[in-house]
Parts: sequence; structure tokens; C-alpha cells
Amino acid sequence: MTFFSGNLDSSKIWTRVSERLRERQINQKQLAALSGMNATSISNLKSGKSKRIMFQNIVALARALAVSPQWLAYGIGDMIEKTDKYLKIDWINATPETPPVAFTEEFLKDCGMGRVASLRLIRHTGSHLDAWISDGELAIIDCEKKNIESEGLFAIELSGNPGHFQLRYLRRKIHNDLIDLIASPTGPVIDTVAMDSIQIAGFVVARIRF
Repeated sequence: MTFFSGNLDSSKIWTRVSERLRERQINQKQLAALSGMNATSISNLKSGKSKRIMFQNIVALARALAVSPQWLAYGIGDMIEKTDKYLKIDWINATPETPPVAFTEEFLKDCGMGRVASLRLIRHTGSHLDAWISDGELAIIDCEKKNIESEGLFAIELSGNPGHFQLRYLRRKIHNDLIDLIASPTGPVIDTVAMDSIQIAGFVVARIRF
């Protein structure tokens, strides 16, 4: 069973649903009939009781309201549907408890992303990169882009903790194999390490704020 994930806020989802209900002059009973969902599920969404929302329910609601499922779930992208093709991106450290997140093909193209098979999601935790990416935000990384030509935001595997990743802004030093870990593009150097001492998982190609 697939769920939309990424800290979904049911109150914000219901705000967007209500907006479209008013615009289309549809009531909750009609929404249930149009979407094929039962009245209890819709009531739970409205009250905030729905903590995990099934992919097919978001899609059903979006189709009933003539909006993009991505906009309905996350509030990102265009409200009106441009495409009905959705692509799922797995987490970099995916487990059965962390189902993939669905994005429209149009959104991924607009972000200039490459092959979906090489893309992974990661959630940033910590304060080192507050000037660049905030605690709790999602990032999409391209696992085929691991070379540090000059500098950029990368996901790295933590030394001594396989399978655990963090985002770090890396800058390659000229004429040697050292890497500066810095707080932000204009921030101070946190540490300097040998290039072969870190495992780079991929380059950040997009950030997602909710």
C-alpha cells in the first residue's frame, strides 16, 4: 500500500480541498460520491485524524476536484493538472516504513532532473546548513552525480555509520585531494578532510519546502 509522505499536514490539505469545494460549489457528500471515498475518510481528513493518507485517496480527491495530486498533497507545483503521469522516488535509506514519494513528471522536468532511477530523497536534520537548507526539509539527490568539480550540496554517508546519510556543503581544495565541509556557500569551514575519507551518495538537485 503506497502513501504520500513527507510530513503531510492534513489541515493544510483540507484547506486546499475546501478552497476547491467553494470554487466548484461542491459539498462533502458530493465530494464523497465524486471521489469514491466514504464519508468517514473525508471527515477524518477534515478533522485531522488522518495521519497517513493513501496514494489512491489523494489521487481520487484530486481528480474529483480537478487539481494536481501533488498540489493537493504538498501545495507545490501548479494547482491545475498538467499531466496524469506520476513518478515515485525512493528514500536514500528506504525501509518498509518509508514508502516512496510521488511527483509529477512535469515537476521533475521543470527541475531539470535526469533519470528517475538515479534520484533519491533525503530529509535534512541538524543546523549546520541553516543558511542553505533548513532542518526537516526534503532534498532530491542524483546518485549518478558524485564528482566534486568545485563545490555544492551533497549527501554523504556518515563514517562509521553505514546506511546513515547527511547533507553537507562540500568545497574541493585546489591542487590536492582535500575537501572543506562548510556551513553554507558563504559560511565558515567546519572541517577539512581527505577526499577518500568520505562516501558521497549524490548531488542535491532540488529542495522541497512544505
